[in-house]
Amino acid sequence: MMHINKIKKIPVIIWMYHTNLWNEFLELLIKNKNYVYPVVGLHKDHDNEIIVKSIKENFDEFDIDYYDNYGKDIGPFLFQIQKIESPFFIKIHSKKCNYWRRLLVNDLLGDVLFSNIKTLISDVKNNDIGLIANGMFTTSNNEYTNKENIKQICNIINIDYKKIKNGRFPCGTMFMSRTYIFKKYFNCDTMPEIIKLIKNETGDVKDKAFGTFTHALERIFGYIITNEGMKITSPN
Repeated sequence: MMHINKIKKIPVIIWMYHTNLWNEFLELLIKNKNYVYPVVGLHKDHDNEIIVKSIKENFDEFDIDYYDNYGKDIGPFLFQIQKIESPFFIKIHSKKCNYWRRLLVNDLLGDVLFSNIKTLISDVKNNDIGLIANGMFTTSNNEYTNKENIKQICNIINIDYKKIKNGRFPCGTMFMSRTYIFKKYFNCDTMPEIIKLIKNETGDVKDKAFGTFTHALERIFGYIITNEGMKITSPN
């Protein structure tokens, strides 16, 4: 069993679009700075000076980069995950809905952080847990309007849609997972085509009227865990 104090700090990948929420995230990051460090994505056109300053003042280890606003939080994440060398990562973002955001983030950076870390690092060779996310917002049989878009992306990343369709995934795309799984499916071979698909999905992307590739990827983040023969679980 690997001891929690023997692993390197875990990167917290953040898409910080709504800059007014930064202090809420900063408080949690500082509280857990012995175990995590921020990998922050910022919108190119926003005033990010205060955020950048606070990161540099509070953390020795960090990463900051700037992105266009397409694919919601998923667009930046596909680039951010390429930088990660740690075997594990946490993904969060500045979701506007206070209820959803606080509940989802708390299940990753709240008091359960150490339990989540232990769940993933314990006996790594035999551990079948691939992703941890809030149980109430993890769902299945919920492809909604996105079925055809999901099929298209499955074809790009070489997954048999019939084997994973309508599987479990974390609504809201906030979770802790294993880096190698995401790099296996989202890499230099698949990224150009995927980015091309989401590049026109700008602003506040909705899938009520028709499916989007952004929301298809939200599902696929859970599907790739299933495809690896691993499980999605909630914090203990």
